[in-house]
Amino acid sequence: QPYPLTAEEQALLFKELPDHLAQMALFKVNTGCREQEVCGLRCDYEVKVPELDTSVFIIPGERVKNGDERLVVLNRVAKSVIEAQRGKHATHVFVQVPKEGESKPVTKMNNTAWKSARERAADKWEQEHGEPAPEGFRRMRVHDLKHTFGRRLRAAGVSFEDRQDLLGHR
Repeated sequence: QPYPLTAEEQALLFKELPDHLAQMALFKVNTGCREQEVCGLRCDYEVKVPELDTSVFIIPGERVKNGDERLVVLNRVAKSVIEAQRGKHATHVFVQVPKEGESKPVTKMNNTAWKSARERAADKWEQEHGEPAPEGFRRMRVHDLKHTFGRRLRAAGVSFEDRQDLLGHR
């Protein structure tokens, strides 16, 4: 079952993630991109839109699940995430910066760091609320960030057709 995050759950989870995963998660929850779209996001996919003082990303169809070219619209939060990533890598937007050596693109978000962070976040939720964390929160999947984006669009009154476009659905 999809498990869209509440704002409180998002804050708890994102605090527990390593910085590179927290930035990727923040981007996902503000763009609706899939895990592999975020991991494979390249700097040269960015298209400036000076009239709106922002950028969009156009992900080639071969990098998108449904095979169609994908337009990724950046809200102010997603734009700030992109700005914070600039200069970290020559080709990729999201990278892990080791203590020593060169930064390298992140190839997977659903890893042991993600799983450990969601456990710690669920434990903190239990400490703060005095009851078990929702099971969906304890098992939060990376893909649930996409569902969170979609649910928030719906709550904001965004039309079904626009939600489909923003989520990269056919």
